[in-house]
Amino acid sequence: MAGDPQQPHRYYSVELPLSAESKTRLREKLCEVEGPWQSEADFRPHLSFAVIRELVPDVDQLRDIVSTLAQEQAAFHIQVSAMGVFPGRRPVFTLTPAWHSRLLEVHHWLSDRFSEAGITPIPYYQRDHWSPHITITMGRPRREVAAAMEGLSRVWWPGEYCLDQVELVEFHPARKLLQLPLVGNDD
Repeated sequence: MAGDPQQPHRYYSVELPLSAESKTRLREKLCEVEGPWQSEADFRPHLSFAVIRELVPDVDQLRDIVSTLAQEQAAFHIQVSAMGVFPGRRPVFTLTPAWHSRLLEVHHWLSDRFSEAGITPIPYYQRDHWSPHITITMGRPRREVAAAMEGLSRVWWPGEYCLDQVELVEFHPARKLLQLPLVGNDD
């Protein structure tokens, strides 16, 4: 994907959000503890499978790959096993799913399609470097994130959540370009 150096870079992500029922259950659990949770309208817990940084990407090509993923992959459940923070200027509070073959299958499927199309996700999302995580909140002050983690560590619970959609998101700010149900067979 080539671009015009005069235009700013855009970021795109391929995300599998939690199902509506899973999102509601998770939000109820998180709200038992005071924390930097976004407003209900902005609460978008999701598992990112790829982030792509390009000048002027072929968005239609990204849409085609995401559409094919929705047709070929079925909804599946994940088990949350831990929580954590990606540090930095804009810390990201996350939940960590237990390793599951479906996570790897979907990520490898997507990595293969991107490779065939000449698309390179940023290094953290490439095949050998990906760390699956459910983004809960980002960009909040460190003290708020630390307090939330302290509170959650007292009431932590393992949970099973469903991923039943795929989204193509352009950011910052976040704007959904495509949202489709996962309708493939479970074979």
